[in-house]
Amino acid sequence: MSDKFESALKIILEYEGGNDNDPHDPGGRTSRGIIQREYNLWCRRYNEPIQSVWLATDDQIEMIYRENYWDPLMCDDMPAGVDLVLFDSGVNSGCSQAIKWLQRSLNVVDDGVLGPHTFTAVTDERDIPGLITEICGRRLNMLEHLSIWKYYHHGWTNRVHDVQSKALEWAKGASTCSQDTKLSLSLSSSLSSALFKPSTSQTLDLAPQ
Repeated sequence: MSDKFESALKIILEYEGGNDNDPHDPGGRTSRGIIQREYNLWCRRYNEPIQSVWLATDDQIEMIYRENYWDPLMCDDMPAGVDLVLFDSGVNSGCSQAIKWLQRSLNVVDDGVLGPHTFTAVTDERDIPGLITEICGRRLNMLEHLSIWKYYHHGWTNRVHDVQSKALEWAKGASTCSQDTKLSLSLSSSLSSALFKPSTSQTLDLAPQ
């Protein structure tokens, strides 16, 4: 399990909580954010006995998050911060919708498919904090127009704002590390040049007498 996935999953699980069977939730019976229908499909895929999702092991839940959200959204290859908002958006609203928010924020075709054009646009994006903020804004705007907004508006608003804040911290941390690395490489290069470049006095000493 990658460090990025482990850190992101910890945040998602804090948002999702434990076992639930909210009558207002279209997903129905849920455990740690995974609905019963999704768990049944996973069990069939791996020839596991179908049971209540409330009885799913933590390892099973982790595998579902990895296989159904993190990997399809290519989060391992996304910039720091974008990986988190994309992952959380996919968990909350589906991968296709999460990709559309990303695509609209990048001004590319919003087909809900994470293809080479979209990935190139992400890679070329220089304003990662701006991209994170744009995705979260579009996400919250759509959630506000859902019929079940009246039941979940406090939780969803807090969740989107919190994940945006955390994602911006991740992006800032990655930017700082990148700058430190560049500075370290620059200093190393300067030091190497100084060590291997003869000084004026050394050159004079080596000259024929």
